[in-house]
Amino acid sequence: MKNKLLKLLSIAMAMVIAVSASFSASASASWWNWNDEAKLLKVFNVLTNNQVGTISEMILGMTEGEEFGSIVIGDYVSAYNVDTQQVFFMYPVFCDGQVRFVANVDSYGGVVVTSNTEAYNAISNLEGGSTYLILVDNGAYYAKDTAGAVMLYEDEYNMTNDVRSYDDYTYYQMLSAIMTHYIISFSNFIWSLFDMDNNNTITLGSSDQLYTGWWDWFWDWGGGSDNDNNNNQYQTITNKLPLTSFLRQGNYGICWACTVGTIVNYKTNYNVTGFQVADLMGIDYNRGGTADEMRQALARYGLSYRVRGNKLSFSEVKTSIDNDRPFGILLFTSNAGHAITGYGYEYYTGNTSSNASTNLVYAWDSNGYQISFAQSASRVNTSGYSFQWQNAVY
Repeated sequence: MKNKLLKLLSIAMAMVIAVSASFSASASASWWNWNDEAKLLKVFNVLTNNQVGTISEMILGMTEGEEFGSIVIGDYVSAYNVDTQQVFFMYPVFCDGQVRFVANVDSYGGVVVTSNTEAYNAISNLEGGSTYLILVDNGAYYAKDTAGAVMLYEDEYNMTNDVRSYDDYTYYQMLSAIMTHYIISFSNFIWSLFDMDNNNTITLGSSDQLYTGWWDWFWDWGGGSDNDNNNNQYQTITNKLPLTSFLRQGNYGICWACTVGTIVNYKTNYNVTGFQVADLMGIDYNRGGTADEMRQALARYGLSYRVRGNKLSFSEVKTSIDNDRPFGILLFTSNAGHAITGYGYEYYTGNTSSNASTNLVYAWDSNGYQISFAQSASRVNTSGYSFQWQNAVY
């Protein structure tokens, strides 16, 4: 097995050198400038019309009440999650020229928009002269080249039972792992080098009339245009609870307790912290809590909640928020769990399907940022991981 791996890596390095030499000879100096700019190796990805539409709806909901002259989706970065062995794509969203949000698109096409731009900003500020793979390991973002890895940004999130680490891979082993997983050739991978200049952008238009210009031809996500009379009756409905006491977990595994505390502080006259919730339940700060323990903790503060063994339907999300009840969302991946607080929803009246990509959930991640994602999404990207929504406390 070891000899087979060494043979694969030898072939890989030879192909990298060959493709790089070929590319260098044919590329312009402005494209292939090794001295001044950082280069990123990226897995190829193209946003679909539906994904652009979903991002647009999320941005509208998250900038409610604000006005911008322009909202633009910029050129993306791809990152490899060592723990889940999946690639996800980070698209910056510029509001009047400033990066305000990042749209994370997973390998399954799911979209999550986050207000946390720190990881993207750190990637944008990489020093030049090297070609990097962007990695996420235990919630931390790294730029890895042949010389080693540089930490760029770390979410304050502790992963339990972490079984993989980027330290287990050389640069070329990581490159091989990504390409093997995504069945892409070295040629395509090397040719996916882009400058971090955000020239490849999608302009969404002004905030008061988002659907302008070339966007019109898929106005209703089905090929319609503004000339269709029926479009005038459609609108986006948003309902977000006015939570003001969002709790943060710090560098501890108390996301579950911060979710409980956020709900408690909104629904009662208490002013508790996540640590106080964990102390009340006698749970160590790094152990984590189960859905039933969250339910029990809420009960101790006088709140009656139930546990669901899977995700809530969108109608249940709406019912919960319309009844002034924020809820707990429990997320899991192969070796990690996380809890966030659902506090709002949004839907487009032009698409009433229960699984519409425009049926959005707004949530608070106690690592310090707000996110929105489609209720029907198979994966939820937050805190550096690609999770599945498996349980709910509602």
